[in-house]
This record gives sequence, structure tokens and C-alpha cells, in this order.
Amino acid sequence: MSGPLRRAPAPGLSPTWYLPLVLAVCAAAWSALTQAGYVWDDNGLLRANTTLAEPSWSAVWAHDFWYGVRGKDVFSPYYRPLVISSFLIDYQLGLQGWISHLINLALHLLNVALLIRLLERHLTPGRAAAAGLLFGLHPLQSEAVAWVSARSDLMATGGVLGTLLLLERRSPLAALPLAAAMLSKESSALFPLLLAGWRFAWEPTVAAAARRTVREWLWLLPGLLLPLLLRLNADLGDPPDTGEAISDALPWLHMTAASLLGWLSVPWPLTTGMTNERAGQYPWLWPSAAVSALTLGWLLWRAPRRSAGLYLFAALAFLPAISSILWFGLIGERYLYLPLAMLAAALAAGFPDDLPDALPDGPPRLPRGALLLGLWSVAALWALHIRLPDWADTESLWQAAIRRVPASSYVHQMLGNELLRQGRSAEALAAYDASLDLRPARRFACENISDLAVGQWPLARVQQRMGVWDAGGCRRRPGYDGPLYIALAAAGQWPLAEARLRSGVRFDPLRRDRVLKGAIALRDGDLLLAGAEAALWPEGAGSYHDQVLTLLQNRLAAPEE
Repeated sequence: MSGPLRRAPAPGLSPTWYLPLVLAVCAAAWSALTQAGYVWDDNGLLRANTTLAEPSWSAVWAHDFWYGVRGKDVFSPYYRPLVISSFLIDYQLGLQGWISHLINLALHLLNVALLIRLLERHLTPGRAAAAGLLFGLHPLQSEAVAWVSARSDLMATGGVLGTLLLLERRSPLAALPLAAAMLSKESSALFPLLLAGWRFAWEPTVAAAARRTVREWLWLLPGLLLPLLLRLNADLGDPPDTGEAISDALPWLHMTAASLLGWLSVPWPLTTGMTNERAGQYPWLWPSAAVSALTLGWLLWRAPRRSAGLYLFAALAFLPAISSILWFGLIGERYLYLPLAMLAAALAAGFPDDLPDALPDGPPRLPRGALLLGLWSVAALWALHIRLPDWADTESLWQAAIRRVPASSYVHQMLGNELLRQGRSAEALAAYDASLDLRPARRFACENISDLAVGQWPLARVQQRMGVWDAGGCRRRPGYDGPLYIALAAAGQWPLAEARLRSGVRFDPLRRDRVLKGAIALRDGDLLLAGAEAALWPEGAGSYHDQVLTLLQNRLAAPEE
């Protein structure tokens, strides 16, 4: 399109009130977050982060995102110093959940305002406000807004929208918000490509879009280079080994894609625990995906250039999330936070009739677009009312996930992790066991269940469940077999213990396999092998000797089976 969609203003409420009204509605819709707490990764990044207690330039700007978090010994590849800097504000204000959530909400409202101001340069005030309302209220935004650790998505989106707005105004300061976006989330480095989609949507010709895009790339070069230089000088980890995870996720990609598409029109059931293998396993998957696809196709038919450019922007913004979905097998709603801004813009611009530039006097007679927007807003408010209580604490988050996707092995495992953190080991054992009744078998469930089960259940019950755990793939997990070796041998079931030892396929971090090997060697009179195992014991031969003797004494006390 060559210019804004305009019409003569009607008498009534001035369009200048649209922005504050949209922000007020969004603020009211998300106000329940003041009752929410810290969940999941928040406990590490905010509550157990030595960087916040003892901040320094090096800790914030020269290390990875997870540096300083107690219990995180492996460096991550994420570099987000501005997000950590924002967490310092939370820490200085006393680490209270309602304060952190108000900060997140303020960032979300800022993004809504930026989107409206940006679109007002191309659309009527009514349509720009409609896009802001769609973006601000969509229930898919609940993870990005309600999860404090997802502040990176809010800050990166603010930087991207701020850069676009300054470029529209031809401001030489446009590189600053871009640098902020890249220092908040790595995927912001794709901004030059996003900009190409934006210009294609609004410039009068393809040639004009290309010329302006290239010129603006040069303006933005400092904002691109500075974060990259800082990242090169930071101590970061390597990306995770993802071969196994990707092979597990590939068969479910079509369902994952259908779920993401369907959630645009029917955002339910939403849960932080939605995994690839559970994606789309609800009755309205294909109808909702079809509604979204038809709507997007209709918009493309109405305005091919504008819609294609905005879709390109949204697709490129989502592109980095594909690797995360493959790596972790988890569909994060927050991955759609920035793409939704562009899809909301496309939808608002393509409403069947114009939203009024002002609310009319006289009898109420709203255009169809305004009526549809009002009905959708009521549904969105209802969905947020249902969803936001999930974020009260970590346990409520995963309990809610279990109610929505009860057949997900992942959410049962995550509930087990939280119960174990609280010291509720019997309940954690039950959650892990429920997780392993499902597929695929999850890492932490496998690595924790054998230790917990050996300590709490009779050996007969452990053996009864071992077949299920083994069949689920737990024997691929380090640490799973170790407690089982020792429990079987201590109960006198040496043939079973030896058979399990010989067929083991993964390293035991605590080297309980060496204890069993040494006990077998002493039992058989092979002192040379027993001595070799003792010499390799990290805590010294004395400690090793004590453990081996204890195991042998248990053998003498228990009948051989």
C-alpha cells in the first residue's frame, strides 16, 4: 500500500484516546499477575543467582545468561546481559513476585504502545488500536508476560518495535534499541531480514522497499556490531547435544505446526508443559488450524503485498524457535510473542470494514470488524482469567499442566522435580513413576526414580516397575542403573545384579558400578582386580574398601537367589 487507510473522522471520542483505552484494558486483563509468584527457572535466575547478590561488570557482561546460578555448572550459549541487568532491579526491590510481574507487565504494555504508534503511520487510528488490542490480549502471550524468566522476549520485542518506529521517523538513534534487543535475546540478530519484510509490506514498490532497506541497514550497523563484539568476548558454552532430541521430535513436527497455527484462532489448551508428542492431541486441532489458515489466506488475497511482507516478518521472527522446539521437545508459547505483533497488524489492516476513527454519537451501531473484535476480546479475557492462576507458584503451574495434558510424561516429571526440591520425596517418586508410565521416558525422571524407589519401596515392588522403566529407555540415562545394582546385590540377588552390570550402557556418575565390580572380584578371590578398582576410586581406597565390605556383608546376610 502506498499510504495509510484513512476516512473522515466521525464525531465522538477522539482517536487520541484509543491508546490509553487499549493500555487500560490490557492492564486490567493482566492485573491478576500481582498475585503470581516465581516459577520454574525463576527460582534459579532470580532466587539462587549469586550474580544478583554480588553484581560486577564481569558477571553480567562477560558470562552466559546462567552464570552464577547455583547448581548450574555447565555454561549455556545464551548471552543476555540486559535481562540480567533488569533482574538486578528486582533484586534491589526485594525479590517480591508482584514487583517482578509488574515489571513484566509494564514491558508488555510498552510493546503494545510501540506497536500502535508504529502502525498509526500506515493504518487508521482505529485499525492500529485494534492491532494493539489483539497483540496485548491474546492468551498466547500469557507465557511471555506471566513468566518472569521470559522477560527476554518482552525486552527483545520492545527493542525491535522501537527500532522500527525510529526508522519510520528517520532517526539516527535507531541503532540503540536494536543493540538493546540483541543484548536481550540472540534471535534479534535477524532484524535486518525482519526489516526487509516490513519494508516490503508498506513501500509502494519492491524497488523502493529494497533501496530503503539497504540504506537503513547501514544506519543500523553499529547496533548490530556492538552486541556481536561483546558476545565474542564473553565466556559462553556450546549448544546442547541435540541429536537424540531432534530424532525424537521429528515425527511430531506436523502436529506441532498444526497446534501453533490452531492456537492463533483457538488458544486452548495452553500450558507451559505442551510437548511435541502431545501437540495437537485435542479435538478441535484441525478445525482451529483450518480457521487460522483460511484467515491468513483471505488476508493474503485482500492485500498480497502487505500481508506477504508481514507474514515474512512473522515467519523469520519465529524461525529461531524451531531449533529450540527440536532441541527441547517443548512448544513455548513465548516463541510467538513477536510474530503475533505482525499477525495482529495484518488482521487489523484487513478487517472487512473500517474501525471508526472515533466512537460515533447517537444509537450504537458498530461496524462488523469492531463487533468481532469486541466478542474476541471477551473470549480472550475469559481465557486469561482461567490461565493466569497457573502462575501462582511452580507446583500450581505443573498441576495445571497435568489437568490440561494428563498424558504428558514431561509435566509429570516437572512436577516431580518441584516436589523433590521441596523435600516431598514420596510424592516426587509417585510423579516420576507416573511420568515413566508414559512416553518418551524423561531424563530427570529416569535419573531420580531409581534412587528414590530403592530408598522407599520394597525391592519386590522396585523389580516389578523396573521392567516398565527399562522399556521406556531409562537405561540410556546416566545414574539410573547405579542404585539398582547395589540394591539387588545387597539383597543377595547377585546373578541379577551382575547381569544388569554387564548389560549396562551408560556411565554411572557416582561409580557404583565399581563398588559392585570390586565386591564381585573379592567374592571370587580376584584381589588384583579388586585393587585396581580401589585405586580408581575418587574418594580413596579406604572409602572404597568400606563400601565393598558393606556390600559383601549384606551378601552374607541375605540368601542367594
